[in-house]
Amino acid sequence: MGLGATGRIAAWTLLTMTIGNVSNIVHIRLISGATAAREEMGQDGASVPGEYAANIAELIVLLPHSVFVLSIATVLFNQMSDAMGEGRVSEAREVMNRGLRIFAIPIMFSTIAFLVLAGVLGRLFSGAAADSEMAAAAIGQLLILFAVALPFRSASLYMMRTFYAAEDPKTPLKVTLITMGFGQVTAHAACSWSPTSSCPSSSSPCGAS
Repeated sequence: MGLGATGRIAAWTLLTMTIGNVSNIVHIRLISGATAAREEMGQDGASVPGEYAANIAELIVLLPHSVFVLSIATVLFNQMSDAMGEGRVSEAREVMNRGLRIFAIPIMFSTIAFLVLAGVLGRLFSGAAADSEMAAAAIGQLLILFAVALPFRSASLYMMRTFYAAEDPKTPLKVTLITMGFGQVTAHAACSWSPTSSCPSSSSPCGAS
């Protein structure tokens, strides 16, 4: 039925998604370990970012990413696919550059807004408990980190679409393996060096800090 090439691309893409999801699960397990550390620290533990703070910060940062980058990538992907399919690489390159320029302005504006309003947004989602101010600080800390990485994250997602437009699913897999591996090594190394807690494999799990 002529679906052999499509099936191979889908298989490689599914493998890439699986690796990314497994990495996210391991990362969330590391973050969720903050619960034990927060309990040991008492009231001061509210300032330690945990799974809730990570989820809130992630949802806030994903809003402009989803509105601008995903919508633009969806529209321009067909143009890149047509150009790549007909061997017009220079045109596909121009389409990719145009997309990067289009969403660069709203993404950079969002990044700056998140950096400036991190404390306010953290306070908005920290609830009304006695330690809400410290919880707001925890959310704000992660929001700043996610905001700094937002332009790179958006550009990476969009540029990956170029490889899929060229029917090259192996390069995104290689990039995913490298980035996920580096991220996991960095996260676990930072966890093991944390002065207030240890990694999930030991008796006292560490948190997102």
